[in-house]
Amino acid sequence: MLSSDKAPSIFISHSSKDIAIARAARNLFEDRKHFVGFFGWLQQMTDKEIETFLEAEVKMHTWLLLIETENANNSRWVRFEIERAKHYGKALYAIEAQRFTEDTDKTRQEIETDEKFRSCIHKLSKGFRIFLSYTRVDTPFASRLRDELRVGGFDLTPV
Repeated sequence: MLSSDKAPSIFISHSSKDIAIARAARNLFEDRKHFVGFFGWLQQMTDKEIETFLEAEVKMHTWLLLIETENANNSRWVRFEIERAKHYGKALYAIEAQRFTEDTDKTRQEIETDEKFRSCIHKLSKGFRIFLSYTRVDTPFASRLRDELRVGGFDLTPV
């Protein structure tokens, strides 16, 4: 899935034990036209190959999304990905997902339809609150821009 020019490309950092949660996040972001880096097959690589691969992936993406669970907190590769994201000045976001690891029977589809999870992905996908600054002379233009941004689903700080 290709990213739009406006949508950030996202690297999903997760423990291999949390693959269903990471897949659910990937699917929801891809539904919103984001380019998502997501890998679940690294076990077949040597540690050096994994390190080189993850370094390049983190460097390439706009930001890193951490699927935050106890499994992720205990993963050396997740710690490596976070450290590299910080090194490259990437934006870091986290979704607290421990509740999904406590119910091991939860499927990816059930996670994708969880309202709290969907809401979190939606907020990250839509972007952040926008403050529109303009001079009084530009009020007509700013009003049209504000209306267009709202139609596009962006949250604007009230003026």
